[in-house]
Parts: sequence; structure tokens; C-alpha cells
Amino acid sequence: MHLVLTKNLAHNLKNPVNAIYVSAQLLKLRYPETSSIAGNIEKICQEMNREIERILRMSIGEKKTVKRIDLEEALNPILEMARLKGLEVELILDFEELELDRDAFLALVTNLFSNAVKYTPSGRVTLSVEKRNDRILLIVSDTGPGLKSPNGFGLFTVKKLVNYLNGSMEISKDGGTTFKIVLPIRRDSDDGTGRRG
Repeated sequence: MHLVLTKNLAHNLKNPVNAIYVSAQLLKLRYPETSSIAGNIEKICQEMNREIERILRMSIGEKKTVKRIDLEEALNPILEMARLKGLEVELILDFEELELDRDAFLALVTNLFSNAVKYTPSGRVTLSVEKRNDRILLIVSDTGPGLKSPNGFGLFTVKKLVNYLNGSMEISKDGGTTFKIVLPIRRDSDDGTGRRG
């Protein structure tokens, strides 16, 4: 999670730093007497951009694919928690390998599913990950009381992860809460056969 949020933060910093740099250049052109101050601002912006690029290089994950077994292993502790609570679990993993950021995807799925299990006192939780051509359909639903705070850190993190993966998200509440997320993947990734688990 730290890795993904760091990458997201670094990307978000680039635009304002570049805007400051351009403003300093315009200031220097329009008011030559500010050349010394504007020049210092330009140097600081260049240093900041180099630091941002360094952070991005350090935080770029080496694994750009996620396998079904990766997700199964990540879900095991959450499934054990669901078992201890006596929850009914439906797990559908209809893919073999997906070509996208492994760390971000695992963080997104485990965050959503663990929250569903945590806040469902009794009943049923469902996790479905299906590959449909060049899209991933991720659905997490539960029969719990729903989100207590729509502005909480958990949902904030989920939104950041969905945004980082260039996806879209819908939230519906009807006898529980359902998250429906669509993520893009590359067309030339391995389709696999897909099985239900």
C-alpha cells in the first residue's frame, strides 16, 4: 500500500512543480529585475523534479503481472477471518494471469474484501474477479450495514488505487454494500482458461 500511494503522490506532485517552474520563467521574462529570484525557483523546481523521478524509479514495481495464485495467497488470511466469524463466502476468480500492476491490484482487492469481512457481523460476502477481453470486472459485496463514513481513509485508499489503475468504480447499497470496479488491461495479455474457486 505504501508503494502504491508513494507512486500516486509522486505523480500528483509533478504538475504543480512544473507549473511553478513555468511561472518562474514567465516572471523572469516579464520582470527582468526578478531574474535572480526566479532563477533560484527554477533550480529548486529542477531539483524537485529530479527527486520525484528518483522516487518513481525506486517505487516502480518489478512485477507487472498478477497470477491467480498470487491473489489466492493474499486472500488466505481474510478467508480465515471470515471462517472464524461464520460468514458464508462466495469466491469467483475467473482468470489465470492479468497484465497490470501486481502490488496495486492486490492492495485494491484485499482492502475491499477485508473491509467487507470486517464490517459484516453475519451473513454473506462475495468476491468476484473476472477477465472480460481487455477489462477486469471486480465485484465485492456483503450483507453488512454498509459504509459508516463515505469519506473514511479506507474508501479514500480504494479510490486512489482505482484511479492509479485507470479504472472506474460504482457503489450501491441494497441490503448490504456492493463495489463494482472495472479496470483496463492490455489486449495481448494471456487469456488463460479461468476457473471458479
